[in-house]
Amino acid sequence: MNYQLQNIIKNFSFEELQVIKTLVNEVEKQRTSRFGNSVNIENFASEYLKYIENNFSRFYLRSTTLSFTHLSRFFGEQKSLNELSVKNAEDFKNYLMKNAPLGYKVYLRNMKAAFNKAVDWEMIISNPFAKVKITQVQQVAPIFICRNELDTILEQTSSPIIRELFLFGFYTGCRLGEIVNLKWKHINLNKNCITIGDDDLHTKNKRTRIIPICNILYSELNQLRYTDDGDHYVFSKSNGFPFNRDYVSRAFKKVVRKAGLSEKIHFHTLRHSFASNLAIKGVPLIVIKELLGHSSIVTTQIYSHSDLDSLKKAVGKFDEI
Repeated sequence: MNYQLQNIIKNFSFEELQVIKTLVNEVEKQRTSRFGNSVNIENFASEYLKYIENNFSRFYLRSTTLSFTHLSRFFGEQKSLNELSVKNAEDFKNYLMKNAPLGYKVYLRNMKAAFNKAVDWEMIISNPFAKVKITQVQQVAPIFICRNELDTILEQTSSPIIRELFLFGFYTGCRLGEIVNLKWKHINLNKNCITIGDDDLHTKNKRTRIIPICNILYSELNQLRYTDDGDHYVFSKSNGFPFNRDYVSRAFKKVVRKAGLSEKIHFHTLRHSFASNLAIKGVPLIVIKELLGHSSIVTTQIYSHSDLDSLKKAVGKFDEI
């Protein structure tokens, strides 16, 4: 950088640099006038959500839509993108922390991604959310259930197919979206494995992973399979169509309450339970990471608390000193 600066000073006079500065400012003004003032939050949201719908999952579309709902509520739909400053973005962050404490980090990340795209589309010159830091909050250990608690939930589940779906979630750690879209072609009972991720079954990080089938789940799946049609959904309604994610999520919450278990337990708890129970049994985090399909071991480290016996053994070493 110093070398480049020296070259500029050597080759341009002060007056020439002033002219260049004026021209750069004029270019920025023209770009702002051309794009920023003509695009408001409402118009940008409409265009961006179409882009998300065509390129990402329905879940991400819903999350991004909620993010823009908060943005429009705070600034107004007619607010020009070019009028948003870093200070405005910080104020919006504070609004989210107060009014959407559980989802504020997701909404803020969505806005960072959205406004990066606005820069790519030359709607704005810079992203006002780029410098906004996501405030770290105290990490809480994920809630998980044991097999006895799962049995209590299954006993309260009247639908046999939904019962099998809950059991599958507990023994595979799959996300709900992966489970409802799972087809028999993804399950190989001869090799005792499940393949998650292909053209029909999209994963969160677009990577394919293999999940071995434990004996308990193998027995259940072997009894459940009543068709040789690989394109048939594993967990489907009587008409062959897959279950809606929201329907399954609500059904799970309903039986949890009926069973008198904690309100903190929801369907995603089955995924946490899969990972936590493996960690308790001493399975290395790097293996759990692969089974869950995490992109980074950092995400998987939330389950390191589960192996309490290992922690006790480690601290117990002091007794040998």
